[in-house]
Amino acid sequence: MHTANGWATGAIVLCWAFIALYGAYRFAGRKTLLKIGSYVAAVCFITYFVMAAWVHHRANTHDVAIAMSAAKAKAAPDGDSKDVFDIKEGFRVEVLDQTSDFYKVGLNDGKTGWVPATSIKTL
Repeated sequence: MHTANGWATGAIVLCWAFIALYGAYRFAGRKTLLKIGSYVAAVCFITYFVMAAWVHHRANTHDVAIAMSAAKAKAAPDGDSKDVFDIKEGFRVEVLDQTSDFYKVGLNDGKTGWVPATSIKTL
């Protein structure tokens, strides 16, 4: 929905809105609407803050690996499944998923496949 900066900006605005509404609640005569408004602003602030952290983490976390030996990428994490493409020694791949014996890797051209865990080394 937003970039990490968009979520963070929204969190800052909502934090200031919470402070203003809570301050008005403490010093104003009509308290019910200000109390509810400050609670809503606090919940929205927390939501925006968590989303900013999550989007930032997701955008900046890349699991990278290097092929240590040539391997054939499979369509499924099974040694008997169909070969999809070849990976040569020294290829840089992105780790997308893993099981105990296989890593799902992605190449820069968009191809994905499962390779044995012994064939690559994560960085």
